[in-house]
Amino acid sequence: MHWNYLVLIICLFLAVITVIKEYRRGNKQRLGLRVAASLIGIAALGAIALPITYRTEANQPANEAVLLTPGFNDDSLNKFKNDALYTIDAAINTHYPKAKLITPDQVKTSVPAIVRLHILGYGLTKEELNLLGDVPVIFHPALYPDGIVSVSWSEKLKQGQPFVVQGKFNHTNTRQLRLILKELNTSVDSMTIERRGNINFEFSSLPKSTGRLADHLLVIAGHDTLENEGLPLMVESFQPLKILVLAASPDFENKFLRNWLAANGFAIAVRSSISKDKISMQFVNMEQLPIAHLSAPVLDKFDVLIADLSVLKSLSGTEAAVLKQQVNQNGLGLIIRADTILKTATLLQSDFTIYKETSNDQKALSLRLLGGKAFSKNSGAGQLFINYKEGMQSLLSDAQNRVLAGVNLLGSGKIVCITLDNTYTWMLSGNKNDYSAFWSLLIGKAAKVIPQPENWTIATPFPAINMPVTVQVETAAPPGQILMDNESASPKQNGELPFQWQSSWWPAQAGWHALQHRGGPAAWIYIYNATDWAAIKAVNKILDTKQYVSGIPLAGVTKQIHRKVKIPVPKVYFYMLLLICCTFLWAEGKIPPK
Repeated sequence: MHWNYLVLIICLFLAVITVIKEYRRGNKQRLGLRVAASLIGIAALGAIALPITYRTEANQPANEAVLLTPGFNDDSLNKFKNDALYTIDAAINTHYPKAKLITPDQVKTSVPAIVRLHILGYGLTKEELNLLGDVPVIFHPALYPDGIVSVSWSEKLKQGQPFVVQGKFNHTNTRQLRLILKELNTSVDSMTIERRGNINFEFSSLPKSTGRLADHLLVIAGHDTLENEGLPLMVESFQPLKILVLAASPDFENKFLRNWLAANGFAIAVRSSISKDKISMQFVNMEQLPIAHLSAPVLDKFDVLIADLSVLKSLSGTEAAVLKQQVNQNGLGLIIRADTILKTATLLQSDFTIYKETSNDQKALSLRLLGGKAFSKNSGAGQLFINYKEGMQSLLSDAQNRVLAGVNLLGSGKIVCITLDNTYTWMLSGNKNDYSAFWSLLIGKAAKVIPQPENWTIATPFPAINMPVTVQVETAAPPGQILMDNESASPKQNGELPFQWQSSWWPAQAGWHALQHRGGPAAWIYIYNATDWAAIKAVNKILDTKQYVSGIPLAGVTKQIHRKVKIPVPKVYFYMLLLICCTFLWAEGKIPPK
């Protein structure tokens, strides 16, 4: 029980007992005075035990203060020898006992009042800065720390998509370092850093397993590991899509594509033109369908259609209209392989303009996949490219940013156009990862989008143990209670976005954690250790503090500041009052009754 309440209860109990005893006393003379003296004495006793204060307007001496945060330079304290020292970091308080340990919200109520606050080091987080009130701040930032100062990666991937990590490393000395990307305790990519400065890095791998994974990015100097940062990712397995392939001829490109699709569990139907009036049909992992002519019932059974441009041009008006309707209204994905240049565009190819660049240069083109590393493709003397237009997303480009694969929206569906006609050579040369990454990206971009009943996100960057983590769920129906590792919490609805709900959580363990609302499917988030990504957190504090300081006007330094303050009532008054009451009761008891 709180001390104040305990004192009040005891005083009330004493007052009741005292009044009862006074009324039961045989001598009723001066009863009112005795009751009043008893109650005043009990009240004085309670006031001695309680902190009695009052508010008043007062002129207080103002001072400048220094707030020490991690990363500050010891020599910088020489400029602030006469200023009060504060810190919110227990480790700093241990090494610098003169720096008083406080919380950020105590800065605005400090006595004597702080008229200007100097922050040294990396600064504070946004939440901590908002607690400072209107105290003017001068920021003396530390230099950026040595290490990984920015990083980004895709936390959700489809099976077959490359995992790409990009970022910057701040190197402040000349010792040789190695950055290593590890997957399942195996090094999959690395680079060496020797020169000073902000060094860009990019690593990639092709995850071999699905589910919840945690790759690691290591910084190594000789035999010492300077950083070991977790890179959590979710690799979702391919859904068993049904794919229809319309080929102008049974060539190697179609053969390798069919084999790769079949090996990855897709249901495939292939229609190839052998001659003008003769076609061949093949079915893998699915039942036979009448695909000789395209119709709405047939196309309803497929998720993606891969077709040569010349085949689309040869479709009848009815078939072309049915195909466009399936893409536009039903979300059928369409991948067009531009095997030729047409003088007149088809109904479905109108957003893609194909052109050819003829060259005698037989060098390999350096290609870059969307979100992936560069790889090479042997090019012939004349290569087809796609004119980039606004609204189109480039999926594959060369070193001159010429587009070889792009995607456009058409109603509820998507159309992908590619100009490569010999990707099978990657498989023949042993570049299976490049082949899988390319076709996985195309099919993933073209496939029907399945609406998600709910979407979980983490509003807290790099959520860590023993710190508040804000989780968000977007769902049409109220989620009720949210379960976080079987701990229930009531979510709060967003006032501006009624479909978004938030809840806070203090995780105690690092690693993967399950989130779900009662009756809903489980989602997974990754919680870091408190020391993970220290350099990035330091840089974010520097940037947040600089932004905060830029919006706070600096007030001139004055000798006094006018503010409302709490003044404690001296205890001596209550001791004197208690003594007077006790003296009266003792003396009154000595007077004989009349």
